[in-house]
Amino acid sequence: MEPSLNSWTTLFLLAAGQGLFLVGILLFSNLRNKNFNWPILIILGFFSLTLVHYVMHWSGYMTTFPYFRFVPEIGFYLFGPLLYLYVRRILLHEKPKTRFLLHFIPSVYLIVFMVLYWMTGHWPWLITDIPILGKMIRLPYWAWTIVAHMLIYNTLLYIIIARYRLNKTDELAAIRIRWSRWLSGFFFAFILAYLSYYILVQFDFFNPHWDYMISIVMSISIYGIGYMAFTQPRIFNGIFLHQVFVPKKYKTSPLSSDLANEIFENIEEYFKSDQPFLNPEIRQAHVCDALELSTHHTSQVINQKTGGSFNAYVKNYRLDYAEALIQADPSMDIKSVCFQSGFNNKTTFNTAFRHRFNCTPSDYKAKVQGKAK
Repeated sequence: MEPSLNSWTTLFLLAAGQGLFLVGILLFSNLRNKNFNWPILIILGFFSLTLVHYVMHWSGYMTTFPYFRFVPEIGFYLFGPLLYLYVRRILLHEKPKTRFLLHFIPSVYLIVFMVLYWMTGHWPWLITDIPILGKMIRLPYWAWTIVAHMLIYNTLLYIIIARYRLNKTDELAAIRIRWSRWLSGFFFAFILAYLSYYILVQFDFFNPHWDYMISIVMSISIYGIGYMAFTQPRIFNGIFLHQVFVPKKYKTSPLSSDLANEIFENIEEYFKSDQPFLNPEIRQAHVCDALELSTHHTSQVINQKTGGSFNAYVKNYRLDYAEALIQADPSMDIKSVCFQSGFNNKTTFNTAFRHRFNCTPSDYKAKVQGKAK
């Protein structure tokens, strides 16, 4: 029978392709982001590759593309540890330690055997010639072993969420808990879909097309995570913005101290890393759009933390930048300092500089030049 795609497999292949495209977009847009949460990216990538594997299996293309043969099993042993690592990071703010690599032993084990199979075209001789040892080597490939492994990690996820919930009662904690439950729920739904196939296949009434249910759940997961990535892109950087995840009872309430602190830290990080203040046309709406914040809470947080307005906040960053330019190169023309710092006219720059440093930019430049001599 010639390999071919039907309507279902075409849709699944499209979902997998979009998932891989999203992985590429997220990678490209976060290359310089030290806080990027790569566990979610890996999970999304393996979900997509596993979906490709299923499509290859159903359509008969597996003989043409044999390199997808053992991808799902590797992903199944990665999903649990990666989600566990991710949730511990966002709830407990823990950075992964070297010993956490032990969680990836099963997936590394499968990668080794997969590479050996690719290189030789067959299983190692121990599997075929020594039955007992062969069964032990095959153990990680068994569906029930995979299910047990995923259920253990799913249980760990709910335990850590429950413990965190007991110790935290503010809305910032509610945001983190809600997001963690959302991911854990998707993981559990996938486990149930995977488990149901291996239970139902034992009965005579089983329809092979029910196998599609696993891929449907996987597709929903890809689109679900993809939707969150595009509507709340910074959620993958560990930033939790209340517009989507905060419970309804907190929608109109004042920001708590913890949530205000976190939002202000995010604004500070954005200004220091991206330097939006260098754009003379920057407006508060631009910052709100970049950080997925409401204008109301942006104004509230900046006023609370600095005692001034958004414009004053931007002006202070520009003045700091101008001061650094003069100190780095005292010979630089004042007009160049003005425009490179984000000011759009020299008068405004001179007035702001005199108010901040009690002298004109030219006087400050002369002082720096005098110290240099």
